[in-house]
Amino acid sequence: MDLQTLRTNVEAAIQTKLDAGEAFTSACISHPLIQDDAGVRHHAVNTLIKEGWVAGGFEGSDDGMQVEYVRTLIDVFPNGPGSSPIRAFCYHPDNGYDPLTFNHNKHVLVRNPTDLVDDWSAATSVLTNTADGGVITRQCQIQTKDSRLNIPRFIVSQTGWAIGDNYDTERVGDAVNIRSTAFGHKCVDAEGRIRLGGTNVVRFDGQCTASLVDDGNGDKYIQVTK
Repeated sequence: MDLQTLRTNVEAAIQTKLDAGEAFTSACISHPLIQDDAGVRHHAVNTLIKEGWVAGGFEGSDDGMQVEYVRTLIDVFPNGPGSSPIRAFCYHPDNGYDPLTFNHNKHVLVRNPTDLVDDWSAATSVLTNTADGGVITRQCQIQTKDSRLNIPRFIVSQTGWAIGDNYDTERVGDAVNIRSTAFGHKCVDAEGRIRLGGTNVVRFDGQCTASLVDDGNGDKYIQVTK
């Protein structure tokens, strides 16, 4: 999804909340968009919401009457109830609403990976296990938050790797191979993704393809190419 389309969708989702006079966090806006397009990043949605707020704030409806919105920092739990809390803005009507009672998304900013939607059918239908190697590709996305390359979740899952599993990267010609390893300081993150940074981002300049390769011997690895 390009930036202008994302901006349009974010603004429409916000307007729906405002018309209904509902309180919301950035997760309330980003989660439905991610369900429709797994390439949408929560950080990008959050940035657009904050830009809209700075540009002029939000105005909603309170039983048919216009009401200004305010925002209040509340505790949310990115990894589910009982996890370590972080602070996030709750946008809510300035009509006596108590933001500390907000629980529309149970304060969860990042959903369990099993609840996140990815194109699993495309992944399993394209991958073939042959002696010549089966390959499935999908574009990586540059993470503007910290300039990291995001390897799509469904490709990582198809390797059989799980959250916390270690991996190493190696440069092979113009490509970077990502292989599972028993030890290492890099691991699949809490969302089931692999994110590459540093020289890898510079090398590919944010334009690359991630391929899941099956060597025919039961060993699957990820190859990133320009």
